[in-house]
Order: sequence, then structure tokens, then C-alpha cells
Amino acid sequence: MDRHFKKHFENYNQGQFFELIDHSEEIWKALEQSEFITPRVLGSSDGIIYYEYLDIPFRIDEVWKKDLDIDPVIFKKIGEMLLLIHNSSLDSLMHGDFVLHNIFLNSSEDLCLIDCHPPEVVGYDRSFLYGDGQIETYLFLLNLASSLGVKLALANIKSVRLAMVSFRRGYDSIGGLRPLVSAIVRFYKIRRASRYSAFNSLMHLSIGLFFIGVSRG
Repeated sequence: MDRHFKKHFENYNQGQFFELIDHSEEIWKALEQSEFITPRVLGSSDGIIYYEYLDIPFRIDEVWKKDLDIDPVIFKKIGEMLLLIHNSSLDSLMHGDFVLHNIFLNSSEDLCLIDCHPPEVVGYDRSFLYGDGQIETYLFLLNLASSLGVKLALANIKSVRLAMVSFRRGYDSIGGLRPLVSAIVRFYKIRRASRYSAFNSLMHLSIGLFFIGVSRG
């Protein structure tokens, strides 16, 4: 087998595990002809998926923290990447955990996307893999300030707003009350499952909603 990365999945039955493999392959196909990179599935064994190894030294959220004047085109490209997934030939395809800490730059500054499965604290949940892409889009926006760090985000409102506006331009069309409500519920559940307090979860949620509102102005 080529150089690879092993990803372990626990508490998945056989059907769920094989669906996860199929889903990973669909994500690869959705980005195959684009400028974006995601690892291809090389094989699998009991509870393990072997992905193509990518040399990706720069995680976007860490890059942003070090350079608040980061080129906003990066966020526009991130929006374009998610739109390619949602507009793929497989109807209702979603990434599963589309957050900044799963998006990297390689040494050539190509955007690379990993971990196309539900968050580990969630476990298997098909609605994270297939469904209304607008939910995943809103969830990304809700997470954006938290990815930077709320204190840093609130001290640099202009930077976060610009990132959101640029992402919206790349994704093209974001809207709908129902997917926003679904994203809010999902955001809260993920944070609580990650053992954050109710107060902390609601605070991060409120800040995320604040920035979504600011980015529309």
C-alpha cells in the first residue's frame, strides 16, 4: 500500500462503516477535477480506513490566528470548495465536519480538506453525511469565531466579518430559517457532547449568530 494515514472508527457497525467508506470516496470524486485536494481512500480493515497521505503543514485556523490580515480570498475558496461538495452529482452530499481545523494548506498553498465524517463526539449520524447543505454551511459560519477564539474574534470583528463575507461570496447563496435553526441545534449538541458547559455553549452560539448577522450588513 502507498504511504497512508490510518483513521480508526469505533462503535460503527459494518453497514455504517462501509457507508463511511463510500462517502469518503464521493467526497474525493466531488473535488477530483478541482483545485482542491482531499485524500483518497486506499483501503480498509476492521474499523480502519486507510487514506492517502497528504503533507499538510499549515492548518487554516492556526494560520489565521497568526495573521489576522490573512488574504480573504482563502475564505472565498473555502466557500467554493464546500459548494462543489454540495453540488456534486450525488444529491445531498455533505462533508460531515466542515470546520477550519479540518482545512489545511500544503507547501504549494493548495487548500486541502480532511476528516469527511461526523465529529467523533457525535459518532455515526447519517444526517451529517447526506442532507441539506445549507445546514452544514450555517454550521461552518457558527463555528468560525470559535475556530479563531472568541476573545480574539471579538477584538477583531473586522477580520471575522471579512472572512464570512468572503466565504459567502464563494458559496454563492446562503439562506433559509429552517437550516439555520437546524444548524443552531447541531452546534449546541456538538459542544455539549464535547463536554463544554451549557453557558459556554450558549455563549459561543450567541457570538456565532452575532457574526452571521454582522456579515449580512
